Amino acid sequence: MKKIYFLFTLLTLMINSGIAQTNCVLQLTNIKTGKKINICTKIDPDKVEAILGKAITLDKEIQEKNEPPVFSFTYDGLTMIMQDNQFKNVTITNKKWKLNNITIGTLFEEVEAKYEQIKKIYFADYKFKIKDSNGFLFIDVDNLKNVKRLGVEF
Repeated sequence: MKKIYFLFTLLTLMINSGIAQTNCVLQLTNIKTGKKINICTKIDPDKVEAILGKAITLDKEIQEKNEPPVFSFTYDGLTMIMQDNQFKNVTITNKKWKLNNITIGTLFEEVEAKYEQIKKIYFADYKFKIKDSNGFLFIDVDNLKNVKRLGVEF
């Protein structure tokens, strides 16, 4: 009986961890070092720095007493906000970083071919659906329709 209970508990844990891990894959890559991190999955803020390198700034803010702290990372051309070991916002502003092979200078048509557009915000601002995620990809384009800023909001 104890073995059955143990197996049931183990199976429940495996199912729950499978549900917690999403199928969403958004690889944030440092182009110079080739280091990558999937920003859809839970990860400890210390591990983020261990993978991507030391941030220029790392701020920790406690907003409410019973809420987990908010971490804000700043790298050259990259800002990230995390809470409860999950990314909430990632924004890329230069060619040192890419997100699933999209970087600054990528043609709008390439993004449009890979992602379903949710809506156009302004003349040059767009939102796209991220498969298997409740988040969205946002991009700003220049007058030649090249990406000039991109990011993800969860």
